[in-house]
Formats: sequence, C-alpha cells, structure tokens
Amino acid sequence: MRVGSYISSKIPVISGVPQESVLGPTLFLLYINDVADIFSDLSVSLSLFADDLKLYTCYKIDALHNDLHTAVSRLIEWAKLWQLQIAVPKCSVFRIFNPQWNVCESVQQVTYNIDGFALPFADQIRDLGVHHDCRLKYDKHICLIVHNAYKRAVLILKCFHTRNREILKLAFCTYVRPLLEFACQVWSPKYRYLIDKIESVQRFFTRKLHGLRHISYQERLKRLNMSSLELRRLHSDLIWCFKIVFGYVHVHCDDYFEFHCQSATRGHSYKLRKRHCSVNSRSNFFTERIVNLWNALPPDIVNFNSLSSFKRSIKLVNFSGFTF
Repeated sequence: MRVGSYISSKIPVISGVPQESVLGPTLFLLYINDVADIFSDLSVSLSLFADDLKLYTCYKIDALHNDLHTAVSRLIEWAKLWQLQIAVPKCSVFRIFNPQWNVCESVQQVTYNIDGFALPFADQIRDLGVHHDCRLKYDKHICLIVHNAYKRAVLILKCFHTRNREILKLAFCTYVRPLLEFACQVWSPKYRYLIDKIESVQRFFTRKLHGLRHISYQERLKRLNMSSLELRRLHSDLIWCFKIVFGYVHVHCDDYFEFHCQSATRGHSYKLRKRHCSVNSRSNFFTERIVNLWNALPPDIVNFNSLSSFKRSIKLVNFSGFTF
C-alpha cells in the first residue's frame, strides 16, 4: 500500500486476494477462468457475472435433458477441487415455458441437487436487477420499479425544502428516473396499461411542482424541457441498436440482426429485415420490436456518422406514430 511517498512493508499473501485491490478482479477471473471448459462437450450454455453463474439449455417440454444434470455435477466437483463454496440457498431452478402446456409427469418430477439439497423451482427470479417470470412477462417487474419510484419521488418532495422547479427536476432525473429506465431494453412494455403505469410516476411528480398543477402533462413536459418516459425508452432502444449495428459494443450484430438485402429501398441504407414471430414474448423482444422503428428513421434528419451525432439527431424525429 502506498500513501503519498510512504510505502508499507511487504506481507506475503498465502491465500485469497486483498479486497479493493487493483489486481483483485483480474486475479479472480484468472482463478475461475477454466470453469467454462468443463461444459464444453455438453449442450449447456454458461453465463458469468462476477461470482454469479447461470447454466441453461433448451429442450422440448415433453422430453428429459440429462446434460443439465451432468453440468451441475461437474460444477460441484470443480468447486470442491478449487475450494470454492457454492451458496446453495441462493440457487434455484427457473424454467421458461407456458404453464398451460401439458408437461409430462417425468419432466415435472425432475430435480436438481447440490450436496443433497434439492434446488427449488422458481416461478419468478431476479437476475441482475430485473424480475423475470416463466412466460417472460414483466408485469411484476414494472409494478416493483413503479412502487419504488413513487416512494422515492414522495421522499424528494418531502425532504427538499426548496420549491425551485429546476432543483426538484434535477433530483427526479437523478434519483427516480434511473429506477424506471434501468435495463429497459429487456422489459420495455408494449401494452398501454403498463406504459401508463410507468408514466404515472413522472406525471405525478411534475404535477406537484410549483405552478404546474393545473396544466396538462404534455404542457408540463414542454415547460420543464423533459421527454415522456415512453419516448426516452424508444430513444434508448435506437441508441442500443446503433451500438450493435456499428460495433460500439462487444456483441456480434449477425447474432441478432439481418440487414435488408435490397439496397434500392426507400429510406436509409442500414435497414434491417423483419422476421416473423409467432410468440408474443418474441415479437416484443428488443431485436424484434426495434426493427420497424429503426427502418422508419428519416435519412434526411438522422445522422449515422457517429454515436453522438446519432443521439442528437433522433431527438429531432417525430415518433408520434410509435407512441400512445
């Protein structure tokens, strides 16, 4: 450790890594880097985020899938070998399917065990701050974030002595709006009642500001120089699509989008192909719902030369045809 010009004496580290050290994250990644190799011969995928690990696979609902059992067994052996303890109470099994489907009895009785502890099947899980249910509907997640946003908005109105609109607006944008926009590419709703439920938080807060109580919501947004939360989600979707298409993020564009083969079509030259979707959860998925919006961008207004110019230009586009 170094403080100013003074350096502490050296102490050998027999095991573990000092917390908050510069090399801590890198050394931890090196330590667990080979965990993905033990599943290479199985039809099981792996996702890691820090020390959180997810194993998942896809199979027909009327069939069994033994690879996931094998993967769990290998993970237990790997953890024992490298003396890493699995937090079994935090583990669960999550199955994405329609509860109305007929599931055979053998599939219903399948269990997954870690050290003799049967993992419970969860109808809903919280993964990286987003609540998912078995049908990939996000009604509960939206209800939770709206509830938390209301509580925080009320606290701002109670705790701030000033009634200055700009200060309260800044507090709302800093402490409340992020709750309603975090990971919105995953859960962005398409139904009117959910859109209105999210919008109600900002509608409530702006109505409480001095001098804005008796005017319409749209007029309040104009005076405060704010956008509706629905429009902000559309802008966020477009920005993420731009980042994927032009390689600003470490995501392969070909895995999610397919460019339109006809270059002579009207509009800009980066149009995407719209794929057929027979399931609602798929049609509302980010890479599917963004296609129509992306293809409708006017080339005479939107600038595709850079990310910053793209962000500025989409604010000039009228998206009234894509909002309620």
